[in-house]
Amino acid sequence: MKSLRWLLFCLLASCSVSNQEEAEEQQSAATDTVAWAERPELPKERVIKKITRTHFFSNRISPDLFRLQLVGDSVLSGTFHLSIVSAAGTRLWDDEFPAAAFLDDKLSAATAEPPTVAQREAYILRRMSKVFDKQHFKDPGVRKHDTFEPGLDSNEAVWLEVQSQHLISFTYCQYAEVCKTIAYIPQRRKVMLFEACCE
Repeated sequence: MKSLRWLLFCLLASCSVSNQEEAEEQQSAATDTVAWAERPELPKERVIKKITRTHFFSNRISPDLFRLQLVGDSVLSGTFHLSIVSAAGTRLWDDEFPAAAFLDDKLSAATAEPPTVAQREAYILRRMSKVFDKQHFKDPGVRKHDTFEPGLDSNEAVWLEVQSQHLISFTYCQYAEVCKTIAYIPQRRKVMLFEACCE
């Protein structure tokens, strides 16, 4: 009888140790999972400044979201990312260009001496803050009696579609005088550049 009791005791003790080890393993796994989840994400491009606005553009019922982000290590060496997203979440337009594209002759004309780094940075940020102002949107984008003027990257076929359908246009400028004018063309289901000319 004593032998039987001793055998039962050993079996129970073995099960207890096994259960304890399993619990410790589960606790360790859970701790590892939490530690991994709490690890910071890999560093992304530094966003220096972001501008967002909503405007009627692709239609006159639901406004689209316009976003301009300046990313990089500094204002002068940074890059602009311009995007337009519809109210439904569809990405309509993407453009990327250097921050220096917002520098032009107006800054030099306003300063007696060559502009400093701080002055150039302030000028870029000031232009950035105004890029989605109301005056850069036209409704209609091309008026009935307007005349098409050929220019760099201008597209007469799209220009005529904008005119005949009374579509809304948006214009943003880069470098000294180059301005891009775009519109959403319903039949093509996309935004298209139809005019690129002087500021």
